[in-house]
Order: sequence, then structure tokens, then C-alpha cells
Amino acid sequence: MALVHQADANLANEIATAFTAKDFESVLAEQYRRKFTDQELDEVTRYYRSSVGQKFLTVAAAAHAPLLDLYAARGQQAQTQATAAFTARLREIAKTCTCTVD
Repeated sequence: MALVHQADANLANEIATAFTAKDFESVLAEQYRRKFTDQELDEVTRYYRSSVGQKFLTVAAAAHAPLLDLYAARGQQAQTQATAAFTARLREIAKTCTCTVD
């Protein structure tokens, strides 16, 4: 079971490091470019540079923290349950398998 958990941790790490901030930035920039005119983007920029826009960013960031905590907790629980179910299925398969591992 420890090997399965280690493999799972390795997989999660490999996936997480496959993306950079630049990747997210380029995707978001392209989506915003498609959906907003230059004038609209200027208005959005002015808003986020304003005091209320700055306050919104601060409050939004703080509001996301509990959501991320909830996601992490439930995600870990779901991952643990899915891994246990997967391992159980593998054990059932192994009972009847006549295959060899190279």
C-alpha cells in the first residue's frame, strides 16, 4: 500500500509541476483578449487599480482560502477512498490473474 501511495504522490507532483504561472497567464490573457475589447480591458484595469478594486482583490483572496481548504480536505478524502477501492479491485484481479510482470 505504501508503494501505491508513493506512486500517487509522485503522480500528483509530476502533474503539479507540469504547469507554470506563465502557462496560466497566457491562457487567461488569450481568453480575456477574445471576450473583451481593448476599451473594456482598460476599464477593468482601472477598476482593479482603484481603491475598491484593490479591496475586492484582498477580500476575494481571503475568501478563497477557506474554499481551497475545503477542496483540499474533501479531495484528500476522495483520493484516499478511491485509492482504497482501486487497491481492492487490483487484489480481486490478482486472485484470478495468471499473468506475469516483466
